[in-house]
Amino acid sequence: MTIGDNIKKHRKAKGLTQQELSEMTGIAREQLSHYETGFMTPRIQTLEKISTSLNVSLNELMKADENKDYHLILTKDEMKFLMEMMSIISKINKSSLFTGTSLYNNFQNILDKLYIMFDFEDTQ
Repeated sequence: MTIGDNIKKHRKAKGLTQQELSEMTGIAREQLSHYETGFMTPRIQTLEKISTSLNVSLNELMKADENKDYHLILTKDEMKFLMEMMSIISKINKSSLFTGTSLYNNFQNILDKLYIMFDFEDTQ
């Protein structure tokens, strides 16, 4: 199941229409429709609003088919934070205090498995 499928499943289980969920979350009904059909991917802040309104965990909404690839949508600030973390991890790996499996390589492998798209509409 996709994130959109999960939103729809939990919305219907609560007996809510898209319009009712829209009013509960402050998210436009058309936008909710786009999430449910997979036309758009909600940002984490949006998923938090939806999960709260549906009274389900964020993890429950994000459960996905492990055989499919998904996109992580990041703002410029979130991407900047990830790049700063990569820099810090790289410095740790170069220090004599760190031995064993490369933290930098592990972090890089995680990022390599994600498709990172930028959401430039909201940079705050």
